[in-house]
Amino acid sequence: MPKLNERDRQMTELTGWFKEFRSLIDYYAYFSAHFYEKEAYFQFQSTLSYGETWENAQKFASFLQQKNIRKNDRVALMLPNCMPYPVCIMGVHLAGAVVVNLNPEYTVYELEARIKDAAPSAVVILDCFASKLDAVLKAVKVDTVVVVSVGDLLPRWKGWALQLALHCSGRIPAFKLRDAIRFRKALLVGENFPRTGIDLEKSDLAFLQYTGGTTGTLKAAMLSHGNLLANLEQVRLLFGDKLHEGKEINVFALPMYHIFSLTINFLLASGLGVKNILIVDPRELTTVIKQLRRFPISILIGVNTLFDKMMLHPQFSTLNLSKLKLVVAGGMAVHKTVAEKWQKMTGIPILEGYGLTETSPVVCMNRLTNFEHDGSVGLPLACTEIQFLNERQQVVPEGELGEVAVYGPQVMSGYWHQPAETAQVFTSKGYFLTGDIGLRNPQGLIFLKERKKDMIDISGLKVYPSEVEAVLLEQPHVREAAVIGENTPSGGERVVAYVVSDNPSLLENELIHACRKKLTSYKLPRQIYFCDSLPKNNVGKILKRELRSGLSKIKKEG
Repeated sequence: MPKLNERDRQMTELTGWFKEFRSLIDYYAYFSAHFYEKEAYFQFQSTLSYGETWENAQKFASFLQQKNIRKNDRVALMLPNCMPYPVCIMGVHLAGAVVVNLNPEYTVYELEARIKDAAPSAVVILDCFASKLDAVLKAVKVDTVVVVSVGDLLPRWKGWALQLALHCSGRIPAFKLRDAIRFRKALLVGENFPRTGIDLEKSDLAFLQYTGGTTGTLKAAMLSHGNLLANLEQVRLLFGDKLHEGKEINVFALPMYHIFSLTINFLLASGLGVKNILIVDPRELTTVIKQLRRFPISILIGVNTLFDKMMLHPQFSTLNLSKLKLVVAGGMAVHKTVAEKWQKMTGIPILEGYGLTETSPVVCMNRLTNFEHDGSVGLPLACTEIQFLNERQQVVPEGELGEVAVYGPQVMSGYWHQPAETAQVFTSKGYFLTGDIGLRNPQGLIFLKERKKDMIDISGLKVYPSEVEAVLLEQPHVREAAVIGENTPSGGERVVAYVVSDNPSLLENELIHACRKKLTSYKLPRQIYFCDSLPKNNVGKILKRELRSGLSKIKKEG
């Protein structure tokens, strides 16, 4: 009998959902049957049950097979949070294909690069973004295009009224896509076409998730059915009895194409029979607040910037959040001031997790008992091992900083068609190099310090931007702060800060003076730029690469 390697051993130790289901298809069939009559999604005053979602997913899978989509073919989905999205994800997998999640905010250039890389056999796109695909298809061929309207799967009259309103507001730019088929018609085609059952295993590819990873170049993490099932079971074990099947209500604000939301808001919530209140755009805070007022929300998944902006909304303090029992943050670090203010206003702590696209995504999570915000991201999940390595990939002593390296059943197999990139991010022992710098304290808690690429070198001395940002954020009238290293004429670096303030009279020298009280001289910002906003991605994470490249127009004051 062959000897089990470490990854095999970890996977055999996971039970529950991971052991019970061969693939996500089995998982979908389980929760769809178990919660068949229960409401799965609410949007635009309409609901879709788990049973209806499952039936439509089977129709969509039949349509894809009728279009000759076969096992391991890629199907790209470019959708915001809307009812057709979970139907499409499940339908693609039922057809045996691989989901390629695409951000609807991609430019034509970004979309074309990803279509060329993934080579999907089909693209499913919201009509609001279809004009972008029009431009891409001049250079790239896609066999099948499905156009979704946000009103699809709503009652027909309501869907038409919504579409009319969107057209009249100019939110659906003109597009051609002559051979495209509408989503409603695709379901009708699938209803009359028999579906062939596909046998999938845990090792089969489920998702291609595009990420900048540790180098920033275009690449897609290959996530298998087993990777996702493992992470689902790991997180379910953590939440334990906190959540009750079929009784929870979740504000589904983060976009489903983001791995954190995909795993927690869609996959995990579905397995627990959660009712999901779909939010098309979480930046429309009034809509989020309205749903928090309307429903007895018990689950809220978000990011630091979302929680911060929610608390600034004039109606937030009037909400009844007595049913709220679980608030989880990921995607970016939670600032201490935000965490403390949230707990004071709501009585519920923000549980911070840590993960990456390449790890499906959760690696660590704060525990549910006796939680106080101490800056840690908690403990590793079950069957997950973390090491901290120096530049020679040697394990550093406990308490010392090193690059976070992860081993576990949720870790991807590699990057799509990128063997060189894959080789760079795995050690000889199979640990995934995250590019994050952190440490483990004597209690086993994991603390993250910085992204490796974000560290600033001042004549050989290391400056961690997060440390400088924390001091800036403590100052009155500082709403947001981002710190980067800027090249100097001598070939070195200097510390530069970008600040969003709610006080137009706040001056640069005031902030530098305040920083001088807590930071040694080489860590002090040499220049502070005041700006109206900081560049962010779709989930609110600050894009420091844009600050470095000068793509953001900064207004200097003071």
